[in-house]
Amino acid sequence: MFRSKSRSNYVPENIMKILIIALSDLGRDPRVHRQISHLRRKHEVTCIGLQPAGFDNVRFRQVRTITDPVRKIRAATALALHRYHSLSQQIPIALHRMEAEISEEEYDVIIANDIETISFAFKIKGNAKVILDAHEYAPSEFEDSLKWTVLNKRYTEYLCSEFLPRCDAVITVCEGIADLYQRKFQVKPAVITNASPYLDLKPNPVAESRIRIVHHGGAHPSRKIEEMIRMMDLVDQRFTLDLMLVPIAGYQSYYNELHDMAKDRKNVTVRAPVPMTEIVREINQYDIGIYLLEQNNINNKYSLPNKFFEFVQARLAVAIGPSPEMVRLVREFGFGVIGQDFSAESLADRLNQLTPQEVWELKMASNAAASILSSEANMTILDSILEEIIQQ
Repeated sequence: MFRSKSRSNYVPENIMKILIIALSDLGRDPRVHRQISHLRRKHEVTCIGLQPAGFDNVRFRQVRTITDPVRKIRAATALALHRYHSLSQQIPIALHRMEAEISEEEYDVIIANDIETISFAFKIKGNAKVILDAHEYAPSEFEDSLKWTVLNKRYTEYLCSEFLPRCDAVITVCEGIADLYQRKFQVKPAVITNASPYLDLKPNPVAESRIRIVHHGGAHPSRKIEEMIRMMDLVDQRFTLDLMLVPIAGYQSYYNELHDMAKDRKNVTVRAPVPMTEIVREINQYDIGIYLLEQNNINNKYSLPNKFFEFVQARLAVAIGPSPEMVRLVREFGFGVIGQDFSAESLADRLNQLTPQEVWELKMASNAAASILSSEANMTILDSILEEIIQQ
């Protein structure tokens, strides 16, 4: 184990004690799951989350939802009075209830996922180095919600201003968001994309009379999945769309609405989702992966999501709107088509122009890019960050 008192002249051993914190189901959170899967192979890893990642050699401590009216009232009061330092030492309440238990352990590195966990990471850090995986741009995470903007935006900005400069390293998902952090908080994160692991697959042939489109992911209203369904009214009879949708707590009515829209169309099907680790192999049977994401907030504008890279690993052609981070890779590697805007009409027009041979060529371009756009290169970056900060 690394000891901070002699870091300046210390040559690190191979094994670090690493704590990974995430307020998510670790078995269904692709980005965090990849962190754990990689780091557990060389290091001693402990995780804090809502549900375990599913690895036998990883220690897990569960965050449990706790009803504590007194703590909730204190936190609400601190938020209303803009007492942000006090608030950061109280929430997330479920994490801070674990402080005494976690503080008994010593770690070399703590990886805090999302800005909401960073105050807890610093509270328990001891001599550990702290990495924030910010994922996306936290100060604008839910800026399309008036309630969040009024109640939480300033607090989130406080967390970024207070803790980002104190982190030993910061990570985010793409260059566009890294630039935003640098301009606003004078901290330039390293970029580790949401690329998925490399799989040795081949593209399936494209039928002359049937081109199969797929979209998978959570059924959240901000993703405007209804626009992709509406697009199917505008494409020619060769195209079908399968939606592998995961219902999201609090948005069941939206899922039901999408299901009803699909029932009204012969060329749209809502099908059951598969486990996260099976997605790429499952969608390999399709021809085109679609993601038409309106730029209704900063994070959607710079979106470079897991599903984009899963389309590539599945050796699919990719159909998107003009989202700049996705556009950059589509143009660089030539594996997709891009609508002029985010409307159903624009992307339908682009799809209708495709011949089966062109779809096959796009799938072959995904095949050529799959090894380059896989998570293995990202894990090399993560290893380098760990080695660098532990020797500081």
